[in-house]
Amino acid sequence: MQQSLERTAIVVDADSATYKALSRFAWRQQFSVETFNNHSEFIEWMASQSANPTIIKRACCLVIEVQVLRLINENSFPNAVRDIPKIYIGVPNFSCELSKLARMGFYSFIEKPCTVGQLGAGVMSAFDYHEKLLSGAAHITERITCLSKREREVGSLVVRGLTNQEIAAELGISIKTVKAHRARVMEKTNSDSLVDLVRCFDSFSQLSIRGE
Repeated sequence: MQQSLERTAIVVDADSATYKALSRFAWRQQFSVETFNNHSEFIEWMASQSANPTIIKRACCLVIEVQVLRLINENSFPNAVRDIPKIYIGVPNFSCELSKLARMGFYSFIEKPCTVGQLGAGVMSAFDYHEKLLSGAAHITERITCLSKREREVGSLVVRGLTNQEIAAELGISIKTVKAHRARVMEKTNSDSLVDLVRCFDSFSQLSIRGE
């Protein structure tokens, strides 16, 4: 079955065995592998993703050695990288690192030494997870961008909790017009309830903040 998105595994590990093992698996599964031998190279690459992201609309995962993780600031991930599922490999000191793993986008942990099968299965699972995230983001964006400017204005005020009368006064239109716009907003966004509409607008707002 043809994959809908290009898939790329990004490896950050000074141990070349990780890259070699994953490359053999990647050749069979038809995904690409990019590698960084140290945290400095990886940080430079992340900085480039802030200015000119090249991984947007690609299903990706990060495979990061825990020793490298200790050298990376948890706030250094740019928007384009932040939501990519991250697989940490190595032998962690769980007492001091679990919270940091979670804050940096922990998806799974694979203990070294690991087999090609273990590493490959983890990466394929992360790809599937990221594709679902990207698909969900695209769906949310489509639900909002299909609205006209006026419909988005009405929808934004609805999710803020304003009544039809308050929206009419705010926008200088009749209550009847507000009701018509409100009905179209619910229909176009495929929202079954006000709660669903609020979630839709909130998710779109978060995507806009992250620049997606």
